[in-house]
Amino acid sequence: MLLGLRRRAAGAIDHPRSGCTLSEAELYVSGWAHDPKQPVRQVEVRLGDRSLGLAALDIHRPDVSSALQDPNAARAGFELAADRRPGPPPWEPL
Repeated sequence: MLLGLRRRAAGAIDHPRSGCTLSEAELYVSGWAHDPKQPVRQVEVRLGDRSLGLAALDIHRPDVSSALQDPNAARAGFELAADRRPGPPPWEPL
């Protein structure tokens, strides 16, 4: 249960899970971010000090809405498929 999170900004990364092995070329990141006071405008995915891009927002997450007991959190999901190869990231939101 997520106690106390109904009144402040919160979020989590669901994928990749901690300790998993990552592909050398591509990284898929998904999770959720919610602020009950204002819409989340962007989620930037970073690997160390390198930005991999901005995640697509507004992903359906009824589980987050239920856990936070906030119907406005139902579209709190985000996701990004990013290129991890060296150089500028040729990423595009999903």
